Amino acid sequence: MLTLEEKKCPAIKTIHVDTATFTEKPATITPSVINFFYGENGTGKSTIARSIGSPDHLEWVDGITPDDYDILIYNRDFVADEFSIYNHAPASDEDAGHKDLRGIYTICKGNKEKEDQIAVLKEKQADVIRRLKDAKAAHEKAKKDKDDLLPALKHEIWDKLKTQYQKFRAANLKIGKSEPFYRKMSDKNLTAFAHDPDELEATLQTAFAKEQTRYDELSEAAEKIPAAIEERLPMLSKIITSSSETPFAQFLKSLEATDWLKTAHDRFSQHTHGKCPYCQQPLPENFEAQLASVFDEQYQESTRQLSLLQTAYLTFTKTVMETLVSNQQKQVSSTHRAEYDQQLETLHDKIEINQQRLAEKLKSPAQPIELHPILPIIQALNRIIKAINQEVRAHNAIIDDQKNQQKKCQQQILEYLKSCVVDELDAYRKNLKAAEKNFKTTEADLQKIQDENAAIESEIASLSKEIVSTVDAMNQINDTLRSTGFQGFLLRESPDYPNHYEIVRADGSIAENLSEGELQFIAFLYFYHQVRGNREDGLQKKKIVVIDDPVSSMDDGVLFIVGSLIREMLHVCQGTTDYHNPQDWGTYIKQIFILTHNIRFHTEITDQMVQDFTATNFYKVLKDGNRSSVHLCIKADPAILNSFINYNPVQNSYQALWTQLQEATSTISVIHAIRQILDAYFIQMCSYDRNNLCTEVLKKHRDKFEGPAPEGGLPDLTKYHRAEALLRYISAPDSFGQHYVDNANDAQPYLEAFHLIFTAMNQEQHYQKMMETSRSVCIPQETPAI
Repeated sequence: MLTLEEKKCPAIKTIHVDTATFTEKPATITPSVINFFYGENGTGKSTIARSIGSPDHLEWVDGITPDDYDILIYNRDFVADEFSIYNHAPASDEDAGHKDLRGIYTICKGNKEKEDQIAVLKEKQADVIRRLKDAKAAHEKAKKDKDDLLPALKHEIWDKLKTQYQKFRAANLKIGKSEPFYRKMSDKNLTAFAHDPDELEATLQTAFAKEQTRYDELSEAAEKIPAAIEERLPMLSKIITSSSETPFAQFLKSLEATDWLKTAHDRFSQHTHGKCPYCQQPLPENFEAQLASVFDEQYQESTRQLSLLQTAYLTFTKTVMETLVSNQQKQVSSTHRAEYDQQLETLHDKIEINQQRLAEKLKSPAQPIELHPILPIIQALNRIIKAINQEVRAHNAIIDDQKNQQKKCQQQILEYLKSCVVDELDAYRKNLKAAEKNFKTTEADLQKIQDENAAIESEIASLSKEIVSTVDAMNQINDTLRSTGFQGFLLRESPDYPNHYEIVRADGSIAENLSEGELQFIAFLYFYHQVRGNREDGLQKKKIVVIDDPVSSMDDGVLFIVGSLIREMLHVCQGTTDYHNPQDWGTYIKQIFILTHNIRFHTEITDQMVQDFTATNFYKVLKDGNRSSVHLCIKADPAILNSFINYNPVQNSYQALWTQLQEATSTISVIHAIRQILDAYFIQMCSYDRNNLCTEVLKKHRDKFEGPAPEGGLPDLTKYHRAEALLRYISAPDSFGQHYVDNANDAQPYLEAFHLIFTAMNQEQHYQKMMETSRSVCIPQETPAI
């Protein structure tokens, strides 16, 4: 009679799983020697495998310690470690793309310690390399920042002054590009001085003119008013009249015609022939005497003085204007020429107005007048003449000493240009000083880290030389590939890296890009030979093997090879339980755990194993909502009372769906299983059209889904709509999930609709058979979860 207590457990007594989806409801597993776990992806198998590798989650059989065993786990972490984490740090950027494989070697005394030391050093070196990369980047940036300053300055000052430089092109400075321009501007012997650019341009035109002309200096006008004018000017503001008391004089005064008569007499007396020029009547014989009596001697004297003033003024202004106008005829190039011409025109206008006013005063002495002052204008013109003459003298001096003046002009232009960029030059020197300081700091930091890395490299190299070669392991892997007839690739030792290997395709090319299946296959071969490996000192630790989903992404040929190798491991492990019938290949595996979701793989490796009740356990891993659970697959032995036997939870994928339906407890899990069964049976097996299945079931068999109608009412379509939702879920699962699953609180109505669909399609017999078969596989409610 076989009972649970007769299950053999050579090493690990219990496994406690309480992470990930087991957090809410931890599971405690009591394993046997050989243990199979089946469950779909995402149910929690990898969590179980990792728990076996964690000492805190294990309870060992009495008398056994963890140090007695090596726990070897093949899972995604193992693949990642072998091909990503456990590789040498690249010695240079050229090696960074090289991906080496971890050698499988025979362990001898002291190797583990050396490997542990190397692992610690490589972990330390990884941090050093990260810091080295950052230090290199910082140093390169500091160098670039420093090196970029000068080109930036060259372009900056040239862009700022190239237009100015073009103005002085005639000076032939020969620095018309950013590089020579910078060299000249940064010359310490060149002083910055803010010369007047307009004066420089004028000097340039003179010093470098092809035809040289000396200019005559301009003549200044007299600035002092002659005494003949000065002493008579007050008369202009006086009212000059006659003081005669003759009747004729009184008559003219009453008419205010004295000035008019005098003007007319002076103008026409020589042409009247004794007649009045206006009425043509004969003039009295004593007319001249009477007229003379009108103007007394004082009046006559005043008018004479006015006439002298007019003459002196005309003479003075004529002389002034002749002098100033003559200057305009001289060939003088000056920036003041326009101002001079404007002032001269103003002076000319004022003189003309003054001359007109003097003439009017002579005609009407009784009318006071005022002259425009012209002396300030003459003085302004003389100041301009002085400035022009200074330019003329400078101009002539340049011509007289042209070569020296050209050099002087060139120097002044350079001084002026430098004065325009003195701020930029100062900023560059300041920034360069800071950049050089930063460069030296980063250089020192980089050298320090490089020395640190070199020391680690040296220590790793020294330890690596003491590690035993792993060529034998590589040859064993190649022998395995050849013996199984695999022709996809082989391994060969790298000529460049000791204890590193290359993967060679059948055509001799190096496999640079491995598929996921190839990568997992090679990793599994490494794992297989790790399990088989012996220590050279003759000592061998017992091994516990964990294999988690080894055939993901593998093709059929590779899956067959992996299955064969795992069956070998199972036979080795099985041999540990039968000391009377030892196996030829040894007993180095003391306990084994295999977890998979692949039905075909599971079926192949578990063939005949279900009969070994004392040394073999079958488990099913389920997930309901976000909670995982582990169930031991045993049932009562119909042949022996109070005995148990194993049962394999997997027959085929379709039957597994019915079992999943029986075991589901949440509404979402129930509906998900229903959808998969309907899709698998009606679409894949019975070949119904996916888009027309709903019509095929409900339109032709509507009456089977209608409930009784109340009196005078319509039929109850609740079952109809529920069945329609399940069928439409096949073609649009996302839409169904959104509108139905989230709102479903009770799974039973959907189970009834599911049953009705099979009944309506005349598949009642199939439904009953599958429900009965799946119930026999499921764990009874009273059987406690492991």
